[in-house]
Parts: sequence; C-alpha cells; structure tokens
Amino acid sequence: MYLIAKNVLQYIKNSDNKIQEIDIFSKLLQYYPADLKLAIMKEIKESYEDNIYQDFLMNKNFIEGFFSIYDDFRE
Repeated sequence: MYLIAKNVLQYIKNSDNKIQEIDIFSKLLQYYPADLKLAIMKEIKESYEDNIYQDFLMNKNFIEGFFSIYDDFRE
C-alpha cells in the first residue's frame, strides 16, 4: 500500500490536473490504516514540500483525514 501511494504521488507531481488528482488521492488515503496514513502524510510533507504539499494542505479531505488519525489512535 505504501508503494502504491509513492507511485501515485509521483504521478500527481507530474500531472497537469493536480487539484483533481490530489482530491481523489486524499479520498483514497482515508481507507488506509491510521499509522500508514500518517506515514504517507509525513512523506508528502518531507518529500514534496516544494511541489504538491501546499496543494494537499488546501484539500479538505486531506486535512480532515489528518485530524481523524488522532481519533483512530484514541479508540
């Protein structure tokens, strides 16, 4: 699942339609286990800060998914 996410991020980085692709990936990311979702989000911040990270921060699904991780860990 991690490798799939890495490949998708490379695709998004080179895509002409980044906003739509980020939205789709952010929705897909919500089905990942909380620990893996957090690792991927951290990877986006560290590896794609100059490219697509700012676009991810503008995506509602991505932000809500980030905060839902802490709800998952509390349960």
